[in-house]
Amino acid sequence: MAGKHTVFEVEERQPGKGLSGKFRKERKIPAVVYGPKMENHNCLIDEVFVLKHSGSRHESSIFQTKSDSKPLNSLKVMLKKIDVHPVSKNPIHVDLYALDMTSKIKVNVTIEFEGEPAVVTDGEAILSVIMRDIEIECNPSDIPDSVKVDVSGLELNDSVHVSDMTFPEGIVPVTAPERTVCNVTIPKEEPAEPAEGEEMEAAATEGEEGAEGADGAAEGEAAEGEKKEGEES
Repeated sequence: MAGKHTVFEVEERQPGKGLSGKFRKERKIPAVVYGPKMENHNCLIDEVFVLKHSGSRHESSIFQTKSDSKPLNSLKVMLKKIDVHPVSKNPIHVDLYALDMTSKIKVNVTIEFEGEPAVVTDGEAILSVIMRDIEIECNPSDIPDSVKVDVSGLELNDSVHVSDMTFPEGIVPVTAPERTVCNVTIPKEEPAEPAEGEEMEAAATEGEEGAEGADGAAEGEAAEGEKKEGEES
Protein backbone atom coordinates (compact mmCIF):
# COMPACT_ATOMS: atom_id res chain seq x y z
CA MET A 1 0.00 0.00 0.00
CA ALA A 2 3.01 2.23 -0.39
CA GLY A 3 2.75 5.34 -2.59
CA LYS A 4 0.02 7.95 -2.80
CA HIS A 5 -2.69 8.08 -0.18
CA THR A 6 -6.22 9.45 -0.47
CA VAL A 7 -6.25 13.03 0.81
CA PHE A 8 -9.18 14.42 2.81
CA GLU A 9 -9.82 17.75 4.49
CA VAL A 10 -9.75 18.21 8.26
CA GLU A 11 -10.93 21.29 10.16
CA GLU A 12 -9.90 22.34 13.64
CA ARG A 13 -12.89 21.96 15.98
CA GLN A 14 -13.41 24.53 18.69
CA PRO A 15 -14.91 23.26 21.95
CA GLY A 16 -18.43 24.39 22.76
CA LYS A 17 -21.94 23.19 23.54
CA GLY A 18 -24.86 23.17 21.15
CA LEU A 19 -22.73 22.81 18.02
CA SER A 20 -23.71 19.26 17.07
CA GLY A 21 -26.82 20.47 15.19
CA LYS A 22 -24.71 22.92 13.19
CA PHE A 23 -22.24 20.17 12.33
CA ARG A 24 -25.01 17.84 11.13
CA LYS A 25 -26.45 20.51 8.83
CA GLU A 26 -23.02 21.00 7.28
CA ARG A 27 -22.57 17.19 7.06
CA LYS A 28 -19.46 17.33 9.20
CA ILE A 29 -18.57 14.75 11.85
CA PRO A 30 -16.70 15.44 15.10
CA ALA A 31 -13.44 13.52 15.30
CA VAL A 32 -10.29 13.25 17.36
CA VAL A 33 -6.77 12.71 16.02
CA TYR A 34 -4.25 10.98 18.26
CA GLY A 35 -0.98 9.11 17.86
CA PRO A 36 2.39 8.25 19.40
CA LYS A 37 4.03 11.48 18.24
CA MET A 38 1.27 14.06 18.75
CA GLU A 39 -1.19 15.39 21.28
CA ASN A 40 -4.91 14.73 20.87
CA HIS A 41 -6.64 17.22 18.57
CA ASN A 42 -10.38 17.71 18.12
CA CYS A 43 -11.42 18.23 14.53
CA LEU A 44 -14.20 17.94 11.93
CA ILE A 45 -14.21 15.73 8.85
CA ASP A 46 -16.58 15.33 5.93
CA GLU A 47 -19.45 12.86 6.45
CA VAL A 48 -19.36 11.74 2.79
CA PHE A 49 -15.70 10.76 3.14
CA VAL A 50 -16.45 8.68 6.25
CA LEU A 51 -19.41 6.90 4.65
CA LYS A 52 -17.36 6.07 1.57
CA HIS A 53 -14.48 4.59 3.57
CA SER A 54 -16.27 2.97 6.51
CA GLY A 55 -16.32 -0.58 5.10
CA SER A 56 -14.16 -3.40 6.41
CA ARG A 57 -11.95 -3.28 3.29
CA HIS A 58 -10.70 0.14 4.43
CA GLU A 59 -9.68 -0.98 7.93
CA SER A 60 -6.03 -1.08 6.90
CA SER A 61 -6.15 1.91 4.52
CA ILE A 62 -3.88 4.90 5.14
CA PHE A 63 -5.15 8.40 4.36
CA GLN A 64 -3.47 11.81 4.35
CA THR A 65 -4.97 14.87 6.00
CA LYS A 66 -5.16 18.35 4.52
CA SER A 67 -5.82 21.23 6.90
CA ASP A 68 -5.23 24.95 7.48
CA SER A 69 -4.23 23.94 11.00
CA LYS A 70 -0.53 23.07 11.03
CA PRO A 71 -0.78 20.26 13.65
CA LEU A 72 -3.48 18.58 11.55
CA ASN A 73 -1.92 18.97 8.12
CA SER A 74 -0.18 16.20 6.12
CA LEU A 75 -0.74 13.48 8.70
CA LYS A 76 -0.85 9.83 7.68
CA VAL A 77 -3.90 8.45 9.51
CA MET A 78 -6.17 5.42 9.72
CA LEU A 79 -9.89 5.36 10.53
CA LYS A 80 -9.46 3.60 13.85
CA LYS A 81 -13.02 3.74 15.17
CA ILE A 82 -16.35 4.99 13.79
CA ASP A 83 -19.22 5.46 16.23
CA VAL A 84 -22.71 5.36 14.72
CA HIS A 85 -26.14 6.47 15.88
CA PRO A 86 -28.06 3.49 17.36
CA VAL A 87 -31.17 4.20 15.26
CA SER A 88 -30.11 5.97 12.05
CA LYS A 89 -26.71 4.16 11.88
CA ASN A 90 -25.16 7.40 10.61
CA PRO A 91 -21.60 8.14 11.81
CA ILE A 92 -21.52 10.51 14.80
CA HIS A 93 -17.85 10.42 15.84
CA VAL A 94 -14.55 9.17 14.41
CA ASP A 95 -11.18 8.29 15.94
CA LEU A 96 -8.25 9.00 13.62
CA TYR A 97 -4.95 7.33 14.46
CA ALA A 98 -1.91 9.33 13.32
CA LEU A 99 0.78 6.86 12.30
CA ASP A 100 4.46 6.94 13.05
CA MET A 101 5.63 5.81 9.63
CA THR A 102 8.95 4.59 11.08
CA SER A 103 7.36 2.18 13.60
CA LYS A 104 5.66 -1.15 12.98
CA ILE A 105 1.89 -1.41 13.42
CA LYS A 106 -0.60 -4.25 13.88
CA VAL A 107 -3.56 -4.26 11.48
CA ASN A 108 -6.17 -6.63 10.08
CA VAL A 109 -6.04 -7.29 6.34
CA THR A 110 -8.39 -9.23 4.08
CA ILE A 111 -7.59 -12.80 3.04
CA GLU A 112 -8.07 -13.32 -0.70
CA PHE A 113 -8.65 -16.89 -1.87
CA GLU A 114 -7.31 -17.85 -5.29
CA GLY A 115 -8.31 -20.85 -7.40
CA GLU A 116 -10.78 -23.61 -6.60
CA PRO A 117 -10.15 -27.22 -5.50
CA ALA A 118 -11.03 -29.87 -8.11
CA VAL A 119 -13.41 -31.63 -5.72
CA VAL A 120 -15.31 -28.37 -5.29
CA THR A 121 -15.46 -27.80 -9.05
CA ASP A 122 -16.84 -31.35 -9.49
CA GLY A 123 -19.50 -30.71 -6.86
CA GLU A 124 -18.22 -33.39 -4.49
CA ALA A 125 -17.30 -30.97 -1.68
CA ILE A 126 -17.36 -27.33 -0.61
CA LEU A 127 -14.69 -24.86 0.45
CA SER A 128 -15.54 -23.65 3.96
CA VAL A 129 -13.98 -20.27 4.73
CA ILE A 130 -13.27 -19.94 8.46
CA MET A 131 -11.27 -16.68 8.44
CA ARG A 132 -11.78 -13.75 6.10
CA ASP A 133 -9.10 -11.49 7.56
CA ILE A 134 -5.89 -11.88 9.51
CA GLU A 135 -3.91 -9.70 11.89
CA ILE A 136 -0.39 -8.85 10.77
CA GLU A 137 2.47 -6.63 11.91
CA CYS A 138 4.57 -4.53 9.55
CA ASN A 139 5.70 -1.02 8.69
CA PRO A 140 2.79 1.24 7.68
CA SER A 141 4.26 1.65 4.20
CA ASP A 142 4.21 -2.15 3.71
CA ILE A 143 0.55 -2.80 4.60
CA PRO A 144 -0.88 -4.89 1.74
CA ASP A 145 -4.41 -4.56 0.35
CA SER A 146 -4.86 -8.28 1.03
CA VAL A 147 -3.00 -11.52 1.73
CA LYS A 148 -3.51 -14.25 -0.88
CA VAL A 149 -4.10 -17.97 -0.26
CA ASP A 150 -4.01 -20.46 -3.16
CA VAL A 151 -6.59 -23.20 -2.53
CA SER A 152 -6.56 -24.82 -6.00
CA GLY A 153 -4.44 -27.78 -4.83
CA LEU A 154 -6.59 -28.73 -1.84
CA GLU A 155 -8.29 -32.13 -1.71
CA LEU A 156 -11.14 -33.50 0.39
CA ASN A 157 -10.60 -32.97 4.15
CA ASP A 158 -7.56 -30.73 3.53
CA SER A 159 -7.21 -27.57 5.62
CA VAL A 160 -5.15 -24.40 5.44
CA HIS A 161 -3.82 -22.96 8.69
CA VAL A 162 -2.12 -19.65 9.34
CA SER A 163 1.18 -21.53 9.56
CA ASP A 164 0.66 -22.69 5.94
CA MET A 165 0.31 -19.17 4.58
CA THR A 166 3.08 -17.28 2.77
CA PHE A 167 3.60 -13.60 3.55
CA PRO A 168 5.58 -10.92 1.70
CA GLU A 169 8.90 -9.87 3.17
CA GLY A 170 8.56 -7.61 6.19
CA ILE A 171 5.07 -8.87 7.11
CA VAL A 172 4.69 -11.05 10.20
CA PRO A 173 1.39 -12.77 11.12
CA VAL A 174 0.08 -12.00 14.60
CA THR A 175 -2.87 -14.39 14.48
CA ALA A 176 -2.06 -17.77 16.11
CA PRO A 177 -0.39 -20.17 13.63
CA GLU A 178 -2.73 -23.05 14.51
CA ARG A 179 -5.85 -21.11 13.49
CA THR A 180 -7.74 -22.70 10.58
CA VAL A 181 -8.20 -20.41 7.58
CA CYS A 182 -10.33 -22.72 5.43
CA ASN A 183 -11.01 -26.41 4.74
CA VAL A 184 -12.60 -28.68 2.15
CA THR A 185 -15.50 -30.75 3.43
CA ILE A 186 -18.50 -32.72 2.24
CA PRO A 187 -21.64 -30.61 2.72
CA LYS A 188 -24.04 -31.82 5.37
CA GLU A 189 -27.34 -33.12 4.02
CA GLU A 190 -30.40 -31.32 5.24
CA PRO A 191 -33.18 -33.63 6.55
CA ALA A 192 -35.90 -33.93 3.93
CA GLU A 193 -39.14 -32.17 4.86
CA PRO A 194 -42.28 -34.35 4.55
CA ALA A 195 -44.66 -33.45 1.75
CA GLU A 196 -47.98 -31.83 2.63
CA GLY A 197 -49.93 -35.09 2.17
CA GLU A 198 -47.45 -36.98 4.36
CA GLU A 199 -47.79 -34.38 7.12
CA MET A 200 -51.60 -34.72 7.08
CA GLU A 201 -51.35 -38.52 7.13
CA ALA A 202 -48.93 -38.45 10.06
CA ALA A 203 -51.21 -36.07 11.97
CA ALA A 204 -54.22 -38.34 11.31
CA THR A 205 -52.28 -41.40 12.49
CA GLU A 206 -51.26 -39.63 15.70
CA GLY A 207 -54.88 -38.60 16.23
CA GLU A 208 -56.12 -42.18 15.79
CA GLU A 209 -53.47 -43.52 18.17
CA GLY A 210 -54.45 -40.92 20.75
CA ALA A 211 -58.14 -41.80 20.42
CA GLU A 212 -57.41 -45.53 20.74
CA GLY A 213 -55.38 -44.88 23.85
CA ALA A 214 -58.17 -42.81 25.38
CA ASP A 215 -60.79 -45.50 24.56
CA GLY A 216 -58.59 -48.21 26.07
CA ALA A 217 -58.13 -46.20 29.24
CA ALA A 218 -61.89 -45.60 29.51
CA GLU A 219 -62.64 -49.33 29.06
CA GLY A 220 -60.06 -50.21 31.71
CA GLU A 221 -61.61 -47.77 34.19
CA ALA A 222 -65.12 -49.20 33.54
CA ALA A 223 -63.94 -52.80 34.06
CA GLU A 224 -62.19 -51.82 37.28
CA GLY A 225 -65.43 -50.22 38.53
CA GLU A 226 -67.49 -53.33 37.78
CA LYS A 227 -64.95 -55.50 39.57
CA LYS A 228 -65.13 -53.40 42.72
CA GLU A 229 -68.94 -53.47 42.71
CA GLY A 230 -68.92 -57.31 42.47
CA GLU A 231 -66.52 -57.55 45.42
CA GLU A 232 -68.62 -55.27 47.58
CA SER A 233 -71.82 -57.21 46.93
